[in-house]
Amino acid sequence: MTESENLLEEIFEKFGTAFERIPESSTPHEKTPDYLVPIGDEMSYWEVKERDSNEDEEAISNPVDMGVSETYSVNSQRIRNSIKSACEQFKNYRVTDSPCVIVVYDARPFSTKDLLFYPEIKAAMLGDAEFMASNNGVIKEISRKMHC
Repeated sequence: MTESENLLEEIFEKFGTAFERIPESSTPHEKTPDYLVPIGDEMSYWEVKERDSNEDEEAISNPVDMGVSETYSVNSQRIRNSIKSACEQFKNYRVTDSPCVIVVYDARPFSTKDLLFYPEIKAAMLGDAEFMASNNGVIKEISRKMHC
């Protein structure tokens, strides 16, 4: 289990929330959500995504840790990719009419945090919108590309 899964289970236990760990799929490339959590009379499905440093981010954070460099903003689409991956896991598990929750845990050092983390989450959840401003000042949405 990952650090983020352990932390989530601690939170569930602290608040007396019932949960069941969903066994990993034995089928290659067919991942399952991590948890089944009852909410009232319904079941909800939870997927935990933990963001660890990748090779490029570690190359940035090592000099920062030694006091040689300053904080660096990593502007990546990794968070969108994580959310998209979680959506696929829900679809593969055939979850269609139940609430789905994606828990994102950013375990990277502060020196390589993505300063656009929250806007990336919003874009992953709500899609990318394009707007048009008319001559009379009215702004309207003309398209939206969804990621899940």
